[in-house]
Amino acid sequence: MPRTLHVCNGDSTAGSLRTAGAPGAPGAVAVLADVLAEGPCPPVWDAAWWDVRAGFLASAGHDDERSVRAQLEAWDRTVVDALTGATPTDELVLWYEHDLFDQLLLIRLLALVERTTGAAASAPPLPALSLVSIDAHPDVADFRGLGQLRPDQLVALYPTRAPITAAMRTLGAAAWSAYTAPDPRALVALLDGDLAALRFLARALRRHLEEYPGSHDGLSRTERALLATIDGGVTASVPAWLAVLDGEDAYYVADASFEHLLADLAAPPAALIEVHGRTPTGRLLGRDTTLALTPHGRDVLAGTADRLADGVDRWLGGVHLDDAATAWRWDRATARLVARDAAA
Repeated sequence: MPRTLHVCNGDSTAGSLRTAGAPGAPGAVAVLADVLAEGPCPPVWDAAWWDVRAGFLASAGHDDERSVRAQLEAWDRTVVDALTGATPTDELVLWYEHDLFDQLLLIRLLALVERTTGAAASAPPLPALSLVSIDAHPDVADFRGLGQLRPDQLVALYPTRAPITAAMRTLGAAAWSAYTAPDPRALVALLDGDLAALRFLARALRRHLEEYPGSHDGLSRTERALLATIDGGVTASVPAWLAVLDGEDAYYVADASFEHLLADLAAPPAALIEVHGRTPTGRLLGRDTTLALTPHGRDVLAGTADRLADGVDRWLGGVHLDDAATAWRWDRATARLVARDAAA
């Protein structure tokens, strides 16, 4: 009888698969869903990776560091055990959609496959590897992700899964190496090549580059979109979040990520926004929470002030932007990453 492991992009997709009865009986369902678009993603594996990611995620309020690290390790070990035969598995099915959140998870998983199989001296035959990855669904007019689908709609995608080819694995590993590199030129070089083996990857990685500080205002695309939304009169926090999402087709900003963005933009001493009416638990995103631009925020949005003049300490994959050396900017006019001196 087939033994299938479904690895999903989040609890919603996993829950729907379990509700429907995971195909490939007996089918098991697992999650691997770290928010890799945020925080440090250095070129390390195993304990070093779990440590650095757990430290960041705990500091961002996801859970205590020990619990987060245990979850990260469990996610990776579930996949590795399926690949190495420690957990008998005939097929490994990955469920990751088109957006940046999922595409980063996908390339890390493909890199994990390459690393695991390449490190084994006498590896057992790999389970069949397949992928369910879509950017639209005929029954969902405003498709954002697999988590929107009903259990029956989700399971109906299983027969459409595509085999994961050697070319997909090689590209995924190369893309993960470029994403985690400390210099963004590795990623730019990758994007100048052929990414056709993973059909949504180029769009997602280009969207990632747009999160670099803008050449004229120091704002990422997401920051600029939010400030423009508030300036346009959408000041309630939840509608503002949804308006930002409406302008996206590849970069997914979940509620927790949006709340982190609000906190960063509202942080003194050079806040760009003000947040009024926090929830009773202190959250910044709530039904009665409203947002307003500060005078400094208006200046930055207008391009008469530079956000980076206030300092920056941020990770974009393996690249650390800090106060001392913010060497790279995104030039919207040329749609290219440029050195700071060229952007000045």
